[in-house]
Amino acid sequence: MSLYFMPTLTDSNKKRLNYHVTEMKSVKELVKNYENHLKRVNTISSFDFSSKEHPRAKFLDKKPKKFLKKYEYVVNELINTERTYIDQLKMGIDSYGKIFYEPDLPNSLKGKKDILFTCLECVVEFHDKTFYSILEENSGHIEKLLCSISEQITDNNFYCYVTHAFAKRISLDLIGNFKDYFAKYSSKIQEPFGIECLILCPLRRILKYHLIFENLLKVLETSDELDLKTNKLCFTVIKQFKKINDIINAAEEINRINNFVFIASYDYGHFLKADNFKITESISKKYCKGRLFLFEKCVICTEVLVDGSLNYWKYFSYDKIGISINTSKGFKIFYSLANDNSLDLVAEDDAIENEWVAKILGMINCFVAEEKHRLKCLSNKKP
Repeated sequence: MSLYFMPTLTDSNKKRLNYHVTEMKSVKELVKNYENHLKRVNTISSFDFSSKEHPRAKFLDKKPKKFLKKYEYVVNELINTERTYIDQLKMGIDSYGKIFYEPDLPNSLKGKKDILFTCLECVVEFHDKTFYSILEENSGHIEKLLCSISEQITDNNFYCYVTHAFAKRISLDLIGNFKDYFAKYSSKIQEPFGIECLILCPLRRILKYHLIFENLLKVLETSDELDLKTNKLCFTVIKQFKKINDIINAAEEINRINNFVFIASYDYGHFLKADNFKITESISKKYCKGRLFLFEKCVICTEVLVDGSLNYWKYFSYDKIGISINTSKGFKIFYSLANDNSLDLVAEDDAIENEWVAKILGMINCFVAEEKHRLKCLSNKKP
């Protein structure tokens, strides 16, 4: 016995993603701002939460000094490295952005600034205008700090890292095509690390957040007064950052799929997860190990080859996908009941299967809702 689910409406439209580009400041102004930041850091030395005069230290006035010093160290590391990270990205984008005004710029490189920096400017904007302010404003209140960070992750404000991971390959390919020219320009501006380091910087930074909060959790556990609510919040933030890292790693896998070009301008929806399945094709009875990539609006199916590489197999868009839920093990996805060209999928874990079934059903319901809304709008336009 199987339960079948198919979209009842058709004709969906592809949408284009809009990349957000921010206006960059001059290097002179960035250096000035960074110098002011260093003066401020040197003035306060550190966030001295043991002092009752500090406005952010009120909630900690009952904590022992040993705890305060440990907490102060972790918070200082987070805030100071965050400011340095933002300024490095800003200065890097500004410095390498000027390459497009060089008189000897190759013709085939002209007009490709957006391709070079991809979503890097979105990352900078989020951290500079939102995340850093949250860290500073809530640094003296652990619970507010953790809640605010968790909300930012829940609201998908860190998804810019996933988008950057998708687009990174295009940037690095462009740099590789003009490797000598970029190396020459790096020497000219006396930048020793090269533009590749700038492109990879966000993906290195995002890996560090869960480590910082793991250190914070250790500090919280040393407190004489164990606060289970705060500890649980900290553990939640750690899990959220680890999940982001898993999604980013899976996103980078998509760029390495053989015979498949990921077009970032199409609206696949947010990338959600990737898992391994045992796959059997209904018509050919072909059996293989596969890896499926789940987006909000599509499923990309790949075959895992002997050497571990991925070979593109099928693509299921949310306006055509159907699902059959078996009462026994696994489930089935297909384009239509007519041709029955379906894939039987069995995961290693029942929890994985349940999550995929729920997400695909949600995908179908999303399409149906969109089509109902579209048809309603069309009917309202009729005279």
